Amino acid sequence: MKKNILVLGIFVCAGIAALASFPRLLRVEVFSWEIIATSAAYVFLFAYCCWLIHAEVIAYTTRLQQPASRIWLRAGVITVLSLSAYVYDQLFAHVLVYPFDVTPLKRMVIVQVRGFLISGFIYFILYYLYMLRQKQQANLELEQLKQAQLKANLSSLKEQISPHFLFNTLNTLSSLTHEQIVKEFVNELSNVYRYLLQYKENNMVRLEEELAFSQSYLYILKTRMEDAIVVHTAVPDAILSSKVPPLTLQLLIENAIKHNVAAGYKPLTISIWGNKEWLIVKNNYQPKNSTVAGTGSGLGNIAQRYKLLFDRDIHIEQNADSFTVKLPVIL
Repeated sequence: MKKNILVLGIFVCAGIAALASFPRLLRVEVFSWEIIATSAAYVFLFAYCCWLIHAEVIAYTTRLQQPASRIWLRAGVITVLSLSAYVYDQLFAHVLVYPFDVTPLKRMVIVQVRGFLISGFIYFILYYLYMLRQKQQANLELEQLKQAQLKANLSSLKEQISPHFLFNTLNTLSSLTHEQIVKEFVNELSNVYRYLLQYKENNMVRLEEELAFSQSYLYILKTRMEDAIVVHTAVPDAILSSKVPPLTLQLLIENAIKHNVAAGYKPLTISIWGNKEWLIVKNNYQPKNSTVAGTGSGLGNIAQRYKLLFDRDIHIEQNADSFTVKLPVIL
């Protein structure tokens, strides 16, 4: 039997003993600590015996396969303990004296009713604890099952989208064409995918690696958008070893394209530069007329990661001509 159940039983039975002794305290004409202590000890001993027996019976019956057998056995134990209360009372009759005259029959009825109430109350406490423990165990097993299922699903997805298969396919595609522009596009696409796989579980990367990834990402964008997007990069070597959350620059570039007009007659210009304090990403502000107000999830994600990882805040500045995001340099 678990130690915590035994200890809990002491506190519960002590409370039952205190409650059972309270009516006796009201009936006695002369207050006596000896009478109260004897009454409390009498009830406590009976209650704790019930607690131990019920705990063992519940533990045993949980292993039974037939639910009906559990019910009948537990009900039988409650009844037996209730009846044994009279035998218990006879053993201690010379110790516990009622403060008023009662007939033997009335005393037996009182003892039987009190024994049934104590035995039944203790049973329901233990049964409730057992059900609570079963529920917690079921919830734990359900959570473990969900985690196992999630891992299985992820494993399945990884098998379906094998990095080696994709890279081999891209290399095959590159070898099949003789056009240099196609070869370059496939190579840059490989670089983007390789970066995503390599750093998807990392919290931070070197700025130099993030810039190299952003150049591959921009190459793919410019292949599609051509002169509609112009990018200037001037990041000093002194901060290339600084740390940034992965995909930060990609999110900022994507955010700029999402919310601004980018066309050959009205190009979107994105500038990336920095100093010892800030890495700055700035674009000219030319909002799309049809753009629905964004949720700010991209910028919010960057701000949250900087706060959690570095306890630093990013700065966002907007005016009629430009939109600027300043990222703290983390060396």
